[in-house]
Amino acid sequence: MSLFYGSSLTRMSGAGNTFFILVSEEGTKEERANFAKRVCNDYIGFNTDGFLFMQKKTGYDLAWDFYNSDGSSAEMCGNAARCAALYFHQKVKAQDSISFLTAAGEVTAQVLDAEQGAIQVRMPEIKKPGIAKEVEIAGKKVRGFFVNTGVPHFVIQSDPNQQLAQALRKTDAFGPAGANITFTEFDESDFIQAVTFERGVENFTLACGTGAVAAANFHHACFPDILIQSIEMPGGLLQVEWQKQIPILTGPAEMQFDLQFYKENS
Repeated sequence: MSLFYGSSLTRMSGAGNTFFILVSEEGTKEERANFAKRVCNDYIGFNTDGFLFMQKKTGYDLAWDFYNSDGSSAEMCGNAARCAALYFHQKVKAQDSISFLTAAGEVTAQVLDAEQGAIQVRMPEIKKPGIAKEVEIAGKKVRGFFVNTGVPHFVIQSDPNQQLAQALRKTDAFGPAGANITFTEFDESDFIQAVTFERGVENFTLACGTGAVAAANFHHACFPDILIQSIEMPGGLLQVEWQKQIPILTGPAEMQFDLQFYKENS
């Protein structure tokens, strides 16, 4: 039996983007990836977008090891960051300011209202400005905006198109790991609509924190005087505030339930 079976897991949601959280320092990368893949998929009757292992880390309140539902690693996830902060506040230590280490660097979170699940996250600095990019798919050129907001995103100003997203997701233009594909609509106001096709989930998700930031960065490049934006994703409303090249992401997080996960026939 895997060392993780029988563990106590918590399922959380960040604007509809769902994650399991397990506090553990055990397991190799391969063992963790395999467990995350099995738990997140419909082995237990429902699908979950990602899996987060939390552990202690000197100099931080916690460190995380994050996996998508297909078992692949992800450097950063804005919605998972809010969930991790609320989890820490509610189950580990009731402090409002929380720092943690991700593969994309240090992230700090502020619990604004624990009862309502309002969490603010200082996302990683966008070190390279987003750029206009043209990608050719099946003989057709697709124009968009490419930016790394902790993970790479190709942002297209159009209605969502799953077939196009699947084709773009793994194109060589974005390197071996590919990119998330975010579709957005906005004008000169501070209101943005966006939805993201996430690599590792291989589908649209109800919300994507790094996708919200990517859409907001595209909008900010077009309208640099607008420093606070509201981003509507299918799962809820997020807010991005710009402090130079550092995005501050605010949105909801909630605990859904705890469970003990056991292997079949164990």
